[in-house]
Amino acid sequence: MKATARAFFAYLQKPTFLPRSEAMTRAERIKMIGYLLLLDMALMLPTLLLLSVLEQTGIMPRYSDHLMEMLLTMPGWQVLLLACALAPLLEELVFRAFLRPFPAIRPRWWSAVFPVLFFLSAVVFGLVHITNYDGSPHWLVWPLATLPQIVMGLLLGYVRIRFGLGWAMLFHGGHNAVFVTMFLVVRAADPSLLA
Repeated sequence: MKATARAFFAYLQKPTFLPRSEAMTRAERIKMIGYLLLLDMALMLPTLLLLSVLEQTGIMPRYSDHLMEMLLTMPGWQVLLLACALAPLLEELVFRAFLRPFPAIRPRWWSAVFPVLFFLSAVVFGLVHITNYDGSPHWLVWPLATLPQIVMGLLLGYVRIRFGLGWAMLFHGGHNAVFVTMFLVVRAADPSLLA
């Protein structure tokens, strides 16, 4: 686990267009993805707690009433399908598929601009999620409001480059499944907690 976290943080210091980890067995990849999901949770939970406190104090805008209404009224299986299959498929195709173009169409300058594209894909992925909030939060709070998604974008970009697009979709679905399952458990127990 520590080695996986160290490798991820070392990669963020100097993102490079790595060759995929072809030598790893499927079991090793699944283990590594599991470790990255644990790292994801370790990074997400304090970040989400901070955002919750800031929302309660009025510094951050509230989560979208329209989005919450939809999540509260949709059947659980539809929420899971949307969040854990459809969203990861579409978002990975839009935000990370281009990070590893086919060699025949990859320009020579790709390696030189790759670090910028890597970080840009994570930031744009995060900022697109500003629509999860009601109203139009001041642009100065956008990076903070979308910090969990920006961190997730970095993790997904790493998985995309290290293991491939399918593994990034699987990782994204796993991440969403953790949080959607927690949401559905709370919704079933006491929906008023989510209002």
